[in-house]
Amino acid sequence: MTNLPLSIPADLLAPARLRAAYAQEVAAAIETSIRHQVNYWDALIVEAAASAGCARLLTEDLDDGQIISGVRVTNPFRGP
Repeated sequence: MTNLPLSIPADLLAPARLRAAYAQEVAAAIETSIRHQVNYWDALIVEAAASAGCARLLTEDLDDGQIISGVRVTNPFRGP
């Protein structure tokens, strides 16, 4: 982790589990993108989260409260 940009502390990413997307996630993301009218990359993030067993996804790029592939979208910047 020595080639990280200076703005990202290495210890912040140390606990992250990084992996490549699987073929079934890519195929599911294409379907999700079409079905929910979201861009492919957001759909791929949702499908990867679903595959990993995540119940909630924090993002400001999708509609708050929406449930896609069993994952609830939460906008962390939405006010009360």
